[in-house]
Amino acid sequence: PESNTYRELAAAVQQQLNAVGLSRVRVREVPRADILTQRQDFDLLLFDYAWGDYRALGIF
Repeated sequence: PESNTYRELAAAVQQQLNAVGLSRVRVREVPRADILTQRQDFDLLLFDYAWGDYRALGIF
């Protein structure tokens, strides 16, 4: 995001997707802050699931 290097990589990935018939899949630019926020939310969700599994095992 927000970098020519990433844009060039995204263009190369898009070309490869098109080459294998996945032209409906689109690579898009997302601001870095949005990526970090979404990743943090995902990490917390994984922690919640792991904690639930840990507590379930503790019952036995």
